[in-house]
Amino acid sequence: MSHTIIDLWRGDIAPLDRIGGGDRETKQLLWKMDRSQTKLEAGLTEEQKALLEDHLQKTDQYYLRMMELAFREGFSLGTKLMAESMT
Repeated sequence: MSHTIIDLWRGDIAPLDRIGGGDRETKQLLWKMDRSQTKLEAGLTEEQKALLEDHLQKTDQYYLRMMELAFREGFSLGTKLMAESMT
């Protein structure tokens, strides 16, 4: 019997570790994002930097939430496809 769902729940399987970050295009995009943020912050006051940091934290939370919802939807769709293929 497969324990994939248990491994997934426990974090032994991490789908996010398998995507992005490793390919050239993603690395280049991350580099460009970091570079533009550094340039932007150089011209900001301390108050503006704090506001930008708050905005970036909220943006990160939003994207994490969207990735979680996309994972759920994908998992549900995969389960439906598997169930339909067995009938």
